[in-house]
Amino acid sequence: MNTRSISVRVLLVTFVAFAMLLPSMAAAQTFARVTLIIEDSEGNPIPNAKVTVTSAAITTYKKELKTKKNGKTILSVVDGTKLYDVRVEAEGYPTTEVSIKPQLRQSIEHKIVMAPDAGKAAAATGEGVNSNLLTPAQKSFNAGVEAAQADDFVTAKAKFQEAIQRDDNLAYAHLALAGLQAEDEEWAAAMASVERSVELDPNNIRAQRLAYDIYVAAGEDKKAKATLSILTKIDQSGDSAAMVFNEGVTAFKVGDNEAARTSFERALELQPDLDAAMRALALIYYKESQFTEAVGMVEKYLEINPEDNELIRMRWDLYKAIGDTEKEAEAFKALAAADPEVMVVELFNTGAKLFEGGNTKDAQGYFERVLEIDPNHARSHYQLALCLVTADPAKAKTHFEKFIEVAPDDPEVATAKEMMSYLQ
Repeated sequence: MNTRSISVRVLLVTFVAFAMLLPSMAAAQTFARVTLIIEDSEGNPIPNAKVTVTSAAITTYKKELKTKKNGKTILSVVDGTKLYDVRVEAEGYPTTEVSIKPQLRQSIEHKIVMAPDAGKAAAATGEGVNSNLLTPAQKSFNAGVEAAQADDFVTAKAKFQEAIQRDDNLAYAHLALAGLQAEDEEWAAAMASVERSVELDPNNIRAQRLAYDIYVAAGEDKKAKATLSILTKIDQSGDSAAMVFNEGVTAFKVGDNEAARTSFERALELQPDLDAAMRALALIYYKESQFTEAVGMVEKYLEINPEDNELIRMRWDLYKAIGDTEKEAEAFKALAAADPEVMVVELFNTGAKLFEGGNTKDAQGYFERVLEIDPNHARSHYQLALCLVTADPAKAKTHFEKFIEVAPDDPEVATAKEMMSYLQ
C-alpha cells in the first residue's frame, strides 16, 4: 500500500490504546492545532511552564503560553504549513527547545519530556499496558494500532474490523476504522463507522471532527453543517472556530457574503482572538457600508496586528466616512507614520485629480495632508497655492514662495512668480 497521508498517534485510555486517525481531506485549509504536553521524565505533568512559540518562516509570529495543572497548553496556528520552534522554560529544569510541524486542519498532540539530566525534549507516544487486563476486542484493536504505526494499513483495517466484530460498543475502534476508510475514499463505509462512533460517544470532539471532515469530503453538506453546529457547542478549544472560519471563506469565495459574515461572526464568538476572522469581517462590513461595525473590527484587529498597512489605511477611510474628525486625525497620523512615502504619493495624486476636475476645495485638503507628512513637498506647496489664489491670496503667496525656495529649478517656478506678481 502507498504511503498514507493519514496521521496516526496512540493515546492510553484506561487499559486500552486509543488511535486518533484523521485523514487529510481534499479541502485543504491552513489552520492547525497542537496540544503541547509538558512532563518530567517520570511522566508527571509540569504546570506553569512558560512556552514560547516562534517561526523562522513568519518573522512577526510569537506566542507565549503557560501550561495548566495537567501540564498541557493548546497552540492554535493559522498557517499549519510552517515549522514552529517551541521553547519551554520551567523552574528546576533546563530550557528545552524543539521544532514541531502541525498537521493541516488537524488536532495533534506533541509530548515534550523535560529531564534535568538530559536538557533535551524527547518525543513520546505512550507506554505499554498489561495485556492480561485487555478483552479480546481490545487486543485486536491494539494490534490494529501497531499495524497502523508500521504503515500496514491493510492489517490495521482488518484488526479494527475484528475488534468491532468482537465488541460493537468500542467507540474508538469505529473511529479508527472510519479514518482508514476515509483515507481510501470509502465514503459510505466511513460515514457508517464514524456515525456509530458518535452514537456511542456523542461528546467525543475527535469523533465529531472526523465526521465533519468525512461529510465535507463526501459532499454531504447538510450533515457537515449539522455536525459543525454540534462541534461549536461542545468544543471551545479553537479548532471549531477554525472550521467555522473556513466555512466563511468558502462562502465568501462563491460570493455569499451573508453566509460568510455569519460564519466569521460565529468564529469570533468561539474564539474572540481569531484575528483572521476580525480582518475578514472588517472587509465585509466595509464593503456593505457598515462603517461603524467595520471600524470597531479594524481597531480590534490592529491591536493584534499593528503593522497591517492595509487595515491602517482602512481605519482612516472609515473614520472619514463616519465623520469622526478627531479619530480621523489620529488615524491619519498612524497611517502617515506607517508608510509615509506611499501616503504622500497617494494623497498628492488624489488631490491633483480633484484639482483637475475643478474641485479645489477638496483638493486643498489633500495637499495640506501631504504637507503634514512632508513639509518640503514642493509640488504640494504649488498646488495648494493655486487652490488658495482666490480664497486666501496671502496664504497662496506664502506657499508659492515656499515652492520656489525648495524647488528653484522646477519648470513651474516661472508660473509661480507670475502668479505672485499678480497677487501683489
